This record gives sequence, C-alpha cells and structure tokens, in this order.
Amino acid sequence: MLEKRTKPPIFALENGQMIPQALVFCNENVSIDNNVYYIPIYMVCFLKKETLGDIKYTVDIKGKN
Repeated sequence: MLEKRTKPPIFALENGQMIPQALVFCNENVSIDNNVYYIPIYMVCFLKKETLGDIKYTVDIKGKN
C-alpha cells in the first residue's frame, strides 16, 4: 500500500504555469501526494527518455560576474 504525505506541494512556476505532476527520488518507499510521486532512488534506472519537442528558454545572468 502506498503511503500518503500530508503537506501539499507547490506546482506554480514564476510565469503562472502549472506543473501537472512531479517525481521525487528519495530514500523512502513509494508514496503519492497530490500528483507528486515519491520514488526510491534505485528506481531511476527505469526512467525512459521522452522527447518534449521544441522548448524555448532564456538564461538570466544579470548580476552574475
């Protein structure tokens, strides 16, 4: 049985977009909380690469020397 966590996650990005779900690799057993999947670290070997298409991004380096 999957454990339930109590604190709700934050899914909003700075531009207001919402993240529909997330994976967190941790040292605990599998659990799910509000579309956040907590997965044991050893399961990272089962991830499959997915192509997301064209992603536009910018790098903010203001104030960085």
